Amino acid sequence: MSSQLRRGRAWLGITGLILTIVFAAVAYILSAPLAENTQRFVGQVDPSLWRTIVGVALFFICMMVMSVLFAMMVPKTKEKFSDREMKRDKREIQVAAAAKKARQQQVRKQIAKARREGK
Repeated sequence: MSSQLRRGRAWLGITGLILTIVFAAVAYILSAPLAENTQRFVGQVDPSLWRTIVGVALFFICMMVMSVLFAMMVPKTKEKFSDREMKRDKREIQVAAAAKKARQQQVRKQIAKARREGK
């Protein structure tokens, strides 16, 4: 992973926190006029409760829109692996491990033989 991409990802948490705070403030500010304009559609609901519902809904809508935009703009990984390549790599790793094990056994046999001969 490039160092520029890693540096950019370090700020994602802080950026997300700032956006969450901004969206909460926007939802709080816009919830009063929006609740007043839509109160007539839900006449039996308490106005303060309706303002809270509208504010929470507005906050979640802002978060969802930002999530979709972020998902579209985030850089994608360029490397793609096929099953065939992964199986070949796995086979190569297994062959290398078997060769290493065989070398270790051969060295152990040589050491044991040298000990028996008294060297």
